[in-house]
Amino acid sequence: MALGWFAALIAFCYWPVLVHLVAQWNNDEDMGHGFFVPILAAYIAWQKRDEFLAAPAKPNWLGLALVIYAGLQLWIATLGAELFLARTAIVLSIIGAVLFLGGTKRARVMAFPLFLLFFMIPIPAILYNQISVVEACSGIRSLLTLSFLSLVYGYFFETKTWLRVVLFLATVPIAIVANASRVTVTGIIADSRPELAHGLFHTAEGFVIWIVSITILALFHQMVDKTYKVLRAQR
Repeated sequence: MALGWFAALIAFCYWPVLVHLVAQWNNDEDMGHGFFVPILAAYIAWQKRDEFLAAPAKPNWLGLALVIYAGLQLWIATLGAELFLARTAIVLSIIGAVLFLGGTKRARVMAFPLFLLFFMIPIPAILYNQISVVEACSGIRSLLTLSFLSLVYGYFFETKTWLRVVLFLATVPIAIVANASRVTVTGIIADSRPELAHGLFHTAEGFVIWIVSITILALFHQMVDKTYKVLRAQR
């Protein structure tokens, strides 16, 4: 009950930030996964509810300190018009609330769904200023989406921790290959039909390559898992 009230208070305090964040999810084709992050995080947290309630509730005052720090970060971010700091402050406040009201053991149970919440925050714009390709074709954005999906995929379809880590690390080369392919295809299309290099067709092309990336990740998972089982059987 206390955690629910605390969550409502956080939502009230961060409401303007949340509204702008959701608006970016809706308008930015590379942040569409943001809608699914809190839903999947909440679902995973719900699955862990029995383990969470079984852990002893020993409030940790460091959690309150984290909530206060997050509020200070929000204040500084608001003064400097820094969206990334303002948005990450939301996640820090939620983590702090769980730690303060539930304690260290309960926060540890919810560590994974709480960590997932960071993936609903767009990467700071300052990073894109260092990229020499078109922003929409940047591998960094697809890497954020693919990394989130690899974590969720690993959680639901794999139990071995080491293989989950391998799947997560594999998103880097997969994202690079996928976006290199996207840029190449876009270049070829632009050479013959410049009008197709932008707009709806460009967006659909990105979606197809995103599906291809997930397929590659799933196939890579099966390959590594089968190889592991063969090697283990030969021992």
